[in-house]
Amino acid sequence: MHAAGRQAAYGALAGEAAGFDPGQVALKARRDWTLIGTAAPRRDVPAKVDGSAVFGIDVRLPEMLHAAVRMCPELGGGVGTLDSKAALAMPRVHQVVALPAAAGASAGFAVIADSWWHAERAAAGAKAFATICAVCHQPTGVGNPAMGSPNLTDDIWLHGGRREDIQNAIRNGLLSQMPAHSAFLDPEQIHLVALYVYSLSHREEAAGR
Repeated sequence: MHAAGRQAAYGALAGEAAGFDPGQVALKARRDWTLIGTAAPRRDVPAKVDGSAVFGIDVRLPEMLHAAVRMCPELGGGVGTLDSKAALAMPRVHQVVALPAAAGASAGFAVIADSWWHAERAAAGAKAFATICAVCHQPTGVGNPAMGSPNLTDDIWLHGGRREDIQNAIRNGLLSQMPAHSAFLDPEQIHLVALYVYSLSHREEAAGR
């Protein structure tokens, strides 16, 4: 914008500027510098120091939702199978959105929830189930009779169907039926997988929590 009030978009001037020949440009002598090499005041520092600065992640709008994203780590890869019903049944989750590959990024999915914490927990649970459990119980949790893997979506629980029972089964294993997972899952991961598995057969209850 010009001081006289005239204005133009950058794109409208770029073409003309690209063909402009500046000729021989005379550089300022070091003694004539007024900005380079001088200390510039950081006007943003006080607010950052006293905690009053507002960053983009701090903004809260009415009825605002949050997303947690999981992308395929392999270039050109995608999501094999995702049972969004179980993720949707987890507390305060509203939507699961498939993210197609775009702009050089691989495909993935996003979980939309009331808070980032709820979205992140649902996304982590979905990813952990797909990585660890789906090979035996199928991506949708319906089980595989040929492998002796039970259906996790019905109300039949041979070793207890409470969240605590499911966590114990994941942590300690079930004799020769399922190995213990405590060696490669930390307590928080075990909790998330258990909550996800619980949601497979208690969708209405979990959604209300």
